[in-house]
Amino acid sequence: MDTPLNEFLKYYNGYIKTKGFEPTAYDVNYWVQNFFKQTTSKEKKVETKNNSEKK
Repeated sequence: MDTPLNEFLKYYNGYIKTKGFEPTAYDVNYWVQNFFKQTTSKEKKVETKNNSEKK
């Protein structure tokens, strides 16, 4: 749980530094969806690779 939270805080603070204001709920939602899509696709690739190695 720490990694997603840290990544989100990096995004949130970086957004404030570059744009000068807090991200909207839309921006946060977009980031969360993309972050977890990337995370789950990485996990699926690892699982697929591990399954193919077991054969």
